[in-house]
Amino acid sequence: FTRIKRVEKIDRLKSSTRGNPRYKFTFEDGDEMKTQPDAGWVYAICPDQLVGRPIAATYHFTPRGKGVLDGVATCQPCQDSAVSV
Repeated sequence: FTRIKRVEKIDRLKSSTRGNPRYKFTFEDGDEMKTQPDAGWVYAICPDQLVGRPIAATYHFTPRGKGVLDGVATCQPCQDSAVSV
C-alpha cells in the first residue's frame, strides 16, 4: 500500500543485531509502523525533518496485522528525497 500520512512522531528503536537503525513511525491517524531490521533506506531519511509533515508511506501488514514501513517519500515538490525498498 502507499498512502499519504502525516507523521506525528518518530521513535528510534534498538538497533538490529547487525547494528542498523530502526524506527517506529506514529501517524496522526493513530497508525504505528516500524521499519524492517537492516532496511537500507532508513539511512537516507532525517527523522527530525519528517515530523509534522505529510509523507507518502509505502507499507505492508504482517499476518498478525502489524504495520511494516517499506519506504517513505516527502510530499514537497521541491524535495527529491523519495526513498523506498
